[in-house]
Amino acid sequence: MRTGLILVFSFLALLPVPSFSAPIGTTYYDEPKPAPGFVLTDLKSDTHRLTDYQGEVLIVSFWATWCTPCIKELPSLARTADLLRDDNVRVVAINVGESTKDIKRFLARSPSDLVFLPDAASKVGSAWDVRALPTAYVVDKQGRIAIRVIGGLEWDTDAMLQDLRKLARQ
Repeated sequence: MRTGLILVFSFLALLPVPSFSAPIGTTYYDEPKPAPGFVLTDLKSDTHRLTDYQGEVLIVSFWATWCTPCIKELPSLARTADLLRDDNVRVVAINVGESTKDIKRFLARSPSDLVFLPDAASKVGSAWDVRALPTAYVVDKQGRIAIRVIGGLEWDTDAMLQDLRKLARQ
C-alpha cells in the first residue's frame, strides 16, 4: 500500500502544477458528512485526536515536504491559524508518507508554528480519501467535513476568513 501511494504521489509531482492561487477544486458541502477520526502523535510526542477539536473548526491539511504547492500553502495556513485563534479555528498539518526525521529536517529550514502530525504509513490520508497533495478539509464544530480543498490555496484571503468565521459561529 505504501509503495503504491509513493508511486502515485511521485507521479503527481511530475504533473504540471496549476496556479497556486487557483486550487483544483473547492467543495462546500450543503450536508456535511462525518469526518474520519484520527489519532496521531505530533513532533513533540503529544497525541492528537479529531475528537480533541470538538466544538472548534479544524482545518486538516494533508501535505508532504516534496510537494511545492504544499510548501507554498503552509505560511498561509499558519497566518490563518493565528488570525482565527480567537474564533476557535485550529489547523493541523498531516504529513503523508514521510518520517518524523524528514519532517523535522524540513522544518529546520522552514520553521512554522503549525501543529505537524506525521502519518508515515499514510493510513489517515487513506481514511480521508486523499488522492492528491495538498488536500485540506475543514471540519465543523460537530466533527463533520464542511469544505474540501484540493490543490494549494491562500487560506487567509478575506473571503476564506469570512467563510471560516461564519462556520465557527454556527
